[in-house]
Amino acid sequence: QGRGIFLTSSLDAVDPMESQVAQQYIRRPLLIDGFKFDLRIYVLMTSVKPLRMYIFREGLVRLATQEYVKPSKQNLADRCMHLTNYAVNKINDRFDTAEDTSGETGSKRSLGWFLKWIAQTRGLKKSRIVWQRISQLCCKTILAVVPTLLREYEDHFERHLKGKEKQAWVNQSGDIDMEAYRKAAAADECPQVPESNG
Repeated sequence: QGRGIFLTSSLDAVDPMESQVAQQYIRRPLLIDGFKFDLRIYVLMTSVKPLRMYIFREGLVRLATQEYVKPSKQNLADRCMHLTNYAVNKINDRFDTAEDTSGETGSKRSLGWFLKWIAQTRGLKKSRIVWQRISQLCCKTILAVVPTLLREYEDHFERHLKGKEKQAWVNQSGDIDMEAYRKAAAADECPQVPESNG
């Protein structure tokens, strides 16, 4: 939601007693039409044991609403230039709600458009490399938390399903039956979808 995010060039602004996530600012970010952007990628895990996941090829590209200039003391507070969060940018007068539904214009665009844009501006080979690296990053992110996921998965079934059949939305091979999952989700009987920001 963009709450609590701030830029600083001094460690004095960081409270050492508060739990925070820090990341180094990219000095020369890739820009789209002069704006910073981020990618929202969706990954579906249908099984933890064995690990099985699918990456959806139509994610989102979210653009900032103020043209990027190099960070300075004067513009560190310009959140709509430095941050790409929808919650931050949707309140800016410059937020562009696309008139069409093609996903090729506006402050929110499709991942398909982005990969085509990379191909047009950097070449088809680069576009393929970008998608490959995105896929690898998604896999590495999931692999980093597999021990925790596996422990939670096994604990859930041991604790809640002892002496019972598996949840109706989990089939014999341990995969998720999506239709049954949707029904269980409507009844609030299945796990929530986590979010990972990188």
